[in-house]
Amino acid sequence: TLSQSFYAETLAHPQRLYIGVIPHNKTIFNTILELIEIYHREIQKLQQLSSNTPNPYGGVLTPGTKGWTELLDLYSTSLTYFLASRDLNSLRTDLEGDVIPRLQRDGLMPLRISELTGSTSTDEVSKILERLEAPALIDDQPNTVLATSMVSHGVDIDRLNSMIFYGMPRQNSEYIQASSRVGRSHVGIVFGCL
Repeated sequence: TLSQSFYAETLAHPQRLYIGVIPHNKTIFNTILELIEIYHREIQKLQQLSSNTPNPYGGVLTPGTKGWTELLDLYSTSLTYFLASRDLNSLRTDLEGDVIPRLQRDGLMPLRISELTGSTSTDEVSKILERLEAPALIDDQPNTVLATSMVSHGVDIDRLNSMIFYGMPRQNSEYIQASSRVGRSHVGIVFGCL
């Protein structure tokens, strides 16, 4: 069929938005750390808008409505993809030691971090995926997922619509496979930090 194949399909709307980030006068590590914090600050600010506030983007959904809440829920969980576990571990340490206390100091909810790596047990992977599939925010639902290449296959969660790459995978196929974890049913946002 014209514009379709087993591997790809041409749609009338974007499925994913790709944004390249080049750090200026800072390391990739610090850039990713700031990006995760800024992303979650903004999502929480949007979630807290009252119903008499106009949509800051001029869209059809109004803050405080059910539609607004459901849309933001689809973007409230960030997925960060790491090429190496040591980078993941270092970033998690700084998220827990610096970012979470700053968010709490400012009256925002802390990050609830989960990991999907080769060392995550099968039982734990199942539990994390079940919590992520829950349609509404629950107390123990992760809002920050740190992952390695194990997330590239078989993780098909509609709530994952925001992804940050800590570096670029060596092969294009790995990048395509990993980035297609987001934007499965709603427009996904993929940040690539090089």
